[in-house]
Amino acid sequence: MASSDDESLVESTAKLVKAVESFQSMRTPTTVGSSHVTINAGGIGVAVALIACALMLGFNLSLQAILASHDRKIDRMQDHLSAIYMQAPHLRPPPGKPKEK
Repeated sequence: MASSDDESLVESTAKLVKAVESFQSMRTPTTVGSSHVTINAGGIGVAVALIACALMLGFNLSLQAILASHDRKIDRMQDHLSAIYMQAPHLRPPPGKPKEK
């Protein structure tokens, strides 16, 4: 029994050695791990990027103005509603859980 286990171990070891040698033969030792990145950022690409940034800035400023306008409208509506509730307190909804949508 021990001799058959020894023989199978020797065979397995030989197969493993052959597999490792075949992998080493496939490997290319002359490969150098270096990379080069070249960026040519000039001309039309820079112009497109600047225009896109300018448009983004313009949209952002216009949206901020719109939001500020809406905030003022909401404040005026809240003041109006408060004035109505002061004149007619029976119109105020009872305190409790809010209505579900």
